Amino acid sequence: MKESKLLRAKTLDLRLTRPLTEERQANSKKNEEEALAGSPVLESMPRRFVFELTNACNLNCKMCGRNSADFQPTWFQMEWLKYFEPVAHLVEEVTLMGWGEPTVHPRFAEFLDWAHRLGLRKYFCTNGMRLDKLFGDIFRTETDIIAVSMDGACAETNEEIRRGADFHKILKNISAITEYKAAHGLEFPYMNFVFTAMDQNLGELPELVRLAGIAERSADHALLERAAAKLDEEELLGFLKLYREKTDRLLAPGVQLSYAQDEGPRESADGAFLI
Repeated sequence: MKESKLLRAKTLDLRLTRPLTEERQANSKKNEEEALAGSPVLESMPRRFVFELTNACNLNCKMCGRNSADFQPTWFQMEWLKYFEPVAHLVEEVTLMGWGEPTVHPRFAEFLDWAHRLGLRKYFCTNGMRLDKLFGDIFRTETDIIAVSMDGACAETNEEIRRGADFHKILKNISAITEYKAAHGLEFPYMNFVFTAMDQNLGELPELVRLAGIAERSADHALLERAAAKLDEEELLGFLKLYREKTDRLLAPGVQLSYAQDEGPRESADGAFLI
């Protein structure tokens, strides 16, 4: 008989942005224990909901799998949320992401409202183009985490890879959020960059880290993912080793750099995190 492998979520390390209720703490503890034990049947509820609001997108990124699939536009319906409410008091987070750009959903702000009403941590991944339209909603609903996809440290590279993006508009949108956050002494939203590494843009990684931590205090964390098949693990790690000293100098205090396929970041001498 062929041995089967139990697949779990890629991480148990969810970012805690606010205290959990006792019920949520107990459920999360049980869920982690069951996951680490490889339990095939879970007694706990999930720690987070992950909703793909749409597979539509306002960009046409060159590496996106949407280009090799015959997608028909789909939209998550608000009335479906009622099916999740009976267990929402046990769940920590709602993550809004998927094949498409979640913020193009015409009722995106209502999803944030729903999650806020139920006390869920709110996390969404975006290309950053519509953050200006959602500025008020982000702070009104106390959105916890925003991940912004950036695949170049300059307009030329980012816009060639992420076709339809406006590099300077995205940085302006991020800056508006972080400046308001700083001016009002707020700890939310925590922001990070997601960078898809490929031959074309890997040389810009140190500068992207600088953008993430220094330029306009634009983000707190850079997450590195590998895209191109010919850019194998050994080649990527070799490159990072070569650039580590330079990158380490660019990291601002508290900024992290982690690698999506790695087991986790490790701390450098000055408290920054590197691969």
